[in-house]
Amino acid sequence: MTCGCISNEKKMMISAQTALLALIVFSPLAFQAIRGVLGGSDMIASSDGLPTSIGLVLHALVFGAIIYILMKPKKFRQTE
Repeated sequence: MTCGCISNEKKMMISAQTALLALIVFSPLAFQAIRGVLGGSDMIASSDGLPTSIGLVLHALVFGAIIYILMKPKKFRQTE
């Protein structure tokens, strides 16, 4: 009988992937890109890429959604 435990190597890989995703989603470049998509609006970030409170909440929701999708079993993510 198996316990369904995750190996230490798998835990390290998941942690590294999550950290990399966080660096990308919360980087000033990401905030500047979203600001550009919104037509230069200061609602998400300043021109320097400094996030506003709304910007942080928005990016946290995106980060959470991506993590949720990545954690779903592969059989549910594949479309046939």
